[in-house]
Amino acid sequence: MRRILNRFCIFTVLLLAPGFLEGCTSRGEPEGQTKPVAASQPSPTPAAQNPEVAAVGPYRILLNDVLLLCDEREKAAHPVAEATPVSVIRKKIRKNYLDQMIERRLLVLGALAHPEWVSDASTEREVQRQLTSLGPDEVERRRKLAGVSKDDFLMQFRRFIKEELMKREILRREVEQKNVVTEEMIKARYENDREKVFYRPDSWAVHHVDQYLPKEKSADMPSLKAKMEALRDQASSLIASATSPEAKAALFAPFARENSQHSDAQTGYAYIYDRLDIKFDPEFVKRVKEATLGELSQVFELSGDDKQVGYCFFLTFEQRPGIYTPYEQAAKIIHVNLLKEQSQKLYQELLDRLRQEYKVNIKEENLFMGISEADAAGAGS
Repeated sequence: MRRILNRFCIFTVLLLAPGFLEGCTSRGEPEGQTKPVAASQPSPTPAAQNPEVAAVGPYRILLNDVLLLCDEREKAAHPVAEATPVSVIRKKIRKNYLDQMIERRLLVLGALAHPEWVSDASTEREVQRQLTSLGPDEVERRRKLAGVSKDDFLMQFRRFIKEELMKREILRREVEQKNVVTEEMIKARYENDREKVFYRPDSWAVHHVDQYLPKEKSADMPSLKAKMEALRDQASSLIASATSPEAKAALFAPFARENSQHSDAQTGYAYIYDRLDIKFDPEFVKRVKEATLGELSQVFELSGDDKQVGYCFFLTFEQRPGIYTPYEQAAKIIHVNLLKEQSQKLYQELLDRLRQEYKVNIKEENLFMGISEADAAGAGS
């Protein structure tokens, strides 16, 4: 729940960008009616340069409202893939910010139907708390950056705080209070997921020496096998003095790193789970399952693939039987997951309901104004 609330809490940015407050919280004015511009305010941007990018019910969001929030990210945009134009990334950034603004506006509109939820007194208490937290110097600094009078700054600040309280209240009532997880729900999820989520299958820890040949050189396999037999004899002598699987593994590990062509020999060892999606060589897995703990295997031919063939020998030094996560332990995980799943579901249902009640119209041609389709991949502006 807290994550949902924090997602829209752009309080600091809004204090620096009263134009966003204006665009997001002011109803469209009748044609021909304008408001006087205070002496401390900059001249308004011409409508052609600052078009409407979205309407949410009676409220408008202008292009500059979005750019105030995403401009820095747009300037830093770079392609995630060589063929991805920066224009695509910039459009995605703008759309993401606009979606957040629309969702916030929908929540506030939904709460407006219940003015009793947030009193003027509670709003004023939160306003004073926030102002005290910021301190007079910081408030004044932000007011000057915003370029508005003290009265306008406080008016917009109070309006924003009230909207935040309204938004939080509708989320509390429509999401948090309705998000109930029962013991029956937890038990049902445990039984449903017991095998695929809460069971750790049999497993083995294995050091192995693999050497390969390209498929087209299969005729050289006898020579490779002779080489591997010689390596196995060396390994057998190396670990002969050790009396436990772990001690043998400690001696065998450096040998495997030096002589194995498999990548995991350079980083550690293979850890194999008894499950269908295992990605090790099938013959290797089969023999590991049949091996005796702490004994060096014989040299054997790997199943190979359409690119290479090879031989292997290994040492299994740890084996763990399959085990189910106890219900008491799993229940805590399930409870958290169900709360998260239901919170997202309730939140989306709330937004869907509000979208039906308050029409949302997005004008993408205006939203993407100034973004050239010819932006070169790698250009950050």
